[in-house]
Amino acid sequence: MTQEEIQQKIKELEVQKIIREHQSGETGAKSGIVYIFLAFFLGTIGVHNFYIGRYKSGFAELLLSLTSWLFMFIPLLLVAGWVLGEMLFINHDAKGRPFLENKAVLYAVRIVLIGVLIWYYQSANIINIGF
Repeated sequence: MTQEEIQQKIKELEVQKIIREHQSGETGAKSGIVYIFLAFFLGTIGVHNFYIGRYKSGFAELLLSLTSWLFMFIPLLLVAGWVLGEMLFINHDAKGRPFLENKAVLYAVRIVLIGVLIWYYQSANIINIGF
């Protein structure tokens, strides 16, 4: 076989693999909405990172959260900011595959959840932004 024939055969096999994945529904991509809600509700213990395969980040967030009582809960505040950043800006899993949903839907969910956070802190008189 020539070099060109080998490359052609590799391309055909890759195309067949992609077709099989799509027909079986096993693309491996994760849901962005699930990721965002996991980050919103369980983010400080790193569950959202375990969901998308970012195990090192998940363990770091879990470790910082569990040991934050040793340092007057300052690490917990840092983890909360870290999680907020991930919730807002991560659009793919650990292997680089984009989330299943349309990005516009994900941005809408993120905006609604940020609004919920602002409403909660405003109603609890934790912040005062003049609404």
